[in-house]
Amino acid sequence: MPLAPLKERKQLMAACLERDIPLGGWNYCATLDPDGTKLLLGRPGGILVIDLASGGTHEVEVPAAAYDAVSSVAFTPDRTRVIATLWVGSVAVLTWPELRCIAAHRVCDTRLHGLAVLQDGRSAWVGGHDGKRTRIDLDDGTVLAARAGEQMWMADAALSPDGELLVTADAACNVRLCDPDSGVERRSLRSHGIAHDMSFHGPELLLPALTTAIVDVASGATRAGFTGEHKLGAQTATLLADDLVATGGAHDPLLVLWNRADGSSALTLKPFNKGAIERVLRTPDGEHLIVVPRCDHAVQIWHATGLTEAARRCP
Repeated sequence: MPLAPLKERKQLMAACLERDIPLGGWNYCATLDPDGTKLLLGRPGGILVIDLASGGTHEVEVPAAAYDAVSSVAFTPDRTRVIATLWVGSVAVLTWPELRCIAAHRVCDTRLHGLAVLQDGRSAWVGGHDGKRTRIDLDDGTVLAARAGEQMWMADAALSPDGELLVTADAACNVRLCDPDSGVERRSLRSHGIAHDMSFHGPELLLPALTTAIVDVASGATRAGFTGEHKLGAQTATLLADDLVATGGAHDPLLVLWNRADGSSALTLKPFNKGAIERVLRTPDGEHLIVVPRCDHAVQIWHATGLTEAARRCP
């Protein structure tokens, strides 16, 4: 589906865009707090916290990232701590909601990108340009397991909702399904492009890449794939509804809604005039879609129902 005409896009924004929260600078990662009321952005030097209801912001310095950046961020299952990987090769542990840094563990001398916190909340898998997946104890930084084989570098990691499967993606387009305790590879898949922002949705794995794919984890079969308007691939994706996927461009400012059943595009919007989209996030209550730019512009909060209805009306 080509980009909607400007008049239609303005009408849709007037009807569905609830709030713009202006910000400047680079955003390297983003996640919502478990309640979906606050947005955490990994940035140079620390974490920016945005209250989605008021639009208020405050930035927290992460000491180990003072001269670098936060590359990924996640909550522990008990919601008491925030774990952040840093480009300087360290992992920081912060309390929530205070975001007080209580530990920083050196893992390697190169950049870290991937992060998956295990269900025990006491350990996490991390990886990056060292070409390894490493499980560390979040309290004392002890290496509990380490596996080589991430080609070029690890780009992302994710844990299944039941905690029974660790998935990693590397820069050579390999997606590995691994044991979450030992990190031993069980089997592998291939992605069309480097996968980022991987997420589980029931028995399926959503893989944003040059071609974004929905993969059945049990069989490894691709159920749907989408390239569409993202000529150089998607950076991020989420399920907007049972039948719709939302993707943000890795090298374009397009937000595309596409049909989960067959991979056809339903609606294409341009939230920003230039740049790229770092994250699209659906709030836990399903009411809103949060669109995060990679640099400058504004965080946008969209009504998910309005976007869904507009996409379904498109021929």
